[in-house]
Amino acid sequence: MGANPMSEMAKRTLAKSHTEALFFLHDQILPEDILSAILSLPHCHAAQLLRRLGLDLHLVTREVVTVTHFGPTRKNIRNPSLSATSLRVIELAAEESRSLAVAYIGAAHALLGVLQEEHPASQVLTERKGVRIGDVRHPAGEWAGT
Repeated sequence: MGANPMSEMAKRTLAKSHTEALFFLHDQILPEDILSAILSLPHCHAAQLLRRLGLDLHLVTREVVTVTHFGPTRKNIRNPSLSATSLRVIELAAEESRSLAVAYIGAAHALLGVLQEEHPASQVLTERKGVRIGDVRHPAGEWAGT
């Protein structure tokens, strides 16, 4: 089965992830950059899901920033690539999209991918904020096709 196309919001999320990586002087886009991007796009379904769970996106952003390390030196980084963990996050997002029978990969699927991998961004959501994958998966399925 072929890969589902990305929604416009997922494309915006990845573009914003690129910007976040550059800000943090990362030579690769990390899951922390993806989560920061989701949190900075308040109208995307992923951010709406987190708000529905009672999270304050600004406070979550602050916590993500505290666990995100800046690159070692000011480098001339122009085009950071996805890290291996971020590639896995995108693969998991595609799997979530298929399992929910959605014709595209959206930002909510990317959030589900972030939650499934072990890294500082997922720890902020799961350990510090108590977010469980089922808390996101069920509402993401309700929004299928929107």
